[in-house]
Amino acid sequence: SVGMPAGATTAVHEANDGKLWAATRQGVIARLEQDRVVETIGPDARLPDLLTALWQDRTGRLWIGGNGPESDHVLRFEAGRSLAVKGGGGDVRTLYEDRQGTIWVGTSVLSRYEPERDRLVRANLGIKQPIGAVFAMAETGDGALWVGTRAGVFRREGPAWRLFTQTDGLLDNAVLALHGDAQELWLGTGRGLARWRDGRFTSFAKNEGLWNEPVLGVVADGAGYLWACSPRGLFRVKRPSPHERRFETAPVPFGASDGLRAPFCAEGHGQRLMRARDGRLWLAAAQGLAVVDPARLTRKTTAPTVVVERIAVDGRPFPLATRQVSIPPGRGDLEIEYTTTTLSAAEKARFRYRLHPFDQGWVEAGPRRSAYYTQVPPGAYRFQVNAANDDGVWEGAGAAVSLDLAPRFTQTGIFRAGIVVSIVLPLFGVAWGAHRWRLKRAELDHAVRAEERLRIARDLHDTLAQAFTGIVIMLETASSRLGASGGQALTVIDKAKELARSGLAEARRAVWDLRLRALEKVDLPAALTDLARRQGVEVPIAVEVQGTLRPLPAAGQAVLLRIAQEAITNALRHARPSRITIEVLFEPDKVSVAVRDDGVGFTADAPPGHFGLAGMRERASEIGATLTVDSRPGQGTRVSVVVPARGDRAA
Repeated sequence: SVGMPAGATTAVHEANDGKLWAATRQGVIARLEQDRVVETIGPDARLPDLLTALWQDRTGRLWIGGNGPESDHVLRFEAGRSLAVKGGGGDVRTLYEDRQGTIWVGTSVLSRYEPERDRLVRANLGIKQPIGAVFAMAETGDGALWVGTRAGVFRREGPAWRLFTQTDGLLDNAVLALHGDAQELWLGTGRGLARWRDGRFTSFAKNEGLWNEPVLGVVADGAGYLWACSPRGLFRVKRPSPHERRFETAPVPFGASDGLRAPFCAEGHGQRLMRARDGRLWLAAAQGLAVVDPARLTRKTTAPTVVVERIAVDGRPFPLATRQVSIPPGRGDLEIEYTTTTLSAAEKARFRYRLHPFDQGWVEAGPRRSAYYTQVPPGAYRFQVNAANDDGVWEGAGAAVSLDLAPRFTQTGIFRAGIVVSIVLPLFGVAWGAHRWRLKRAELDHAVRAEERLRIARDLHDTLAQAFTGIVIMLETASSRLGASGGQALTVIDKAKELARSGLAEARRAVWDLRLRALEKVDLPAALTDLARRQGVEVPIAVEVQGTLRPLPAAGQAVLLRIAQEAITNALRHARPSRITIEVLFEPDKVSVAVRDDGVGFTADAPPGHFGLAGMRERASEIGATLTVDSRPGQGTRVSVVVPARGDRAA
């Protein structure tokens, strides 16, 4: 970190002559040499209240942009004084000088400086609708100028401009950061990274190995890595080859444990992340100015050591005195916990595991430190887990435990032989059939209860367990550091608080699922209205009811509500809608509930192991209902469940 004369740093820029400039929130501009402030400008009454952008052009003039109701938004600083630039109204987010020497200014519109008129002139982008804001600008090797806006990214092609949006392959229209080089352009969007190469876009988000969140700044280093800022902070990821459509390694975050005083990149756009000519990276953020030298980061060649800590079967823990565990007959629900004993890698380690031959391949677990299986058949299995460090180096052998699940009597060969004999003996067969019918009925009743318990267990396990596991690791790290640096420990503890809040929010959602007994006191529309109120925090959810209301059995109402809840959750997580509508229709011979969103749409064929659509279909079949999913890319999704009159009675 580099000390700044006043307040938070809001912009950083390196000029063609090698001068490094930085601006602060309190209206002070500093010039740095050898990582020290050697010159300051301001505070000045003419400078904007909030400095947001800097650029020194090839003639040596310093251009200054900022926000503020009672100040000039664009100024030139030359010959020791600042001069306001005409036509520069509106909050400035970024400044840029292209290869022809034209100065561009990004506010709520795009403007260019015309020296013969000594004023800014609005550029004609060729569209009628407003673009909202200009966040970033960059050029590529072919000489094209790119402009990132809230409405998409513009490419200057001769005198004309072309707009690219989600319909062209972007995950989000908001383009917050740009980095161009000789071959390609990298775009930081509101939902991840995107690449322009060979005339098309490739997007990288959660399914392609990246976090699904805004990227506020992006640059490339000389060692094959991309560095980017997001609400989580600074991270690095291996740059994919030209034809790869996903990141092979997970993003590596950098924070307080690496010497950066958080928070970095938590807010703002444009000129907060920059690569200097010497290869170092400069970051402007709330607590000052920081520099990272990628060349001094040594690649970790040693993988973290991983151990299996605990095995529980049907909720009952088993000792791990040996690597061979014999398990008596039961339901076959396994919970296996593992971790790394390498303290230096505790925060950044990621894991993968497999239960052979139950799993066909490795299960990528990320930072999660447990595996959960349900209804594993009797047999001999081998559980393997290994860990990787933040440079993607995996432990070769990992840790392994052998499991031997004994069968129930009804799953043995002797039992099956008895069934054959019972067919030969009619009288015994009749008695045995009646007994089997009673057992079947009892097992079905038990399965219904067990399925609900397992669902709750999965929810609580994947939320509270993981959140509080993270809290334990962070607090242990904090305890080990208190003796040396109380400030770093407090930062880690703050992260633990954030995880606690996340776990609490998920716990509230799981608890609300358990409140379905409230359907005994309210009708279906009222319950759906309550669901819409609870989940419609960021996206409005409307409930529309048609027909004559009639009571439904509580079990049927519960299934309809769960299907609606799952459909809304899927829409909020994956579809990025601006509105969701729940449609309820009461007809003489049926009742239907439909959840409709205006999001990006998806393919209705869920991949193996996906619990969303498969779970909704299973719930619908419980009450004799029909589930229909209608989705088209870019045109939203409609999930509809229809319960016939006989289905009501069945419920």
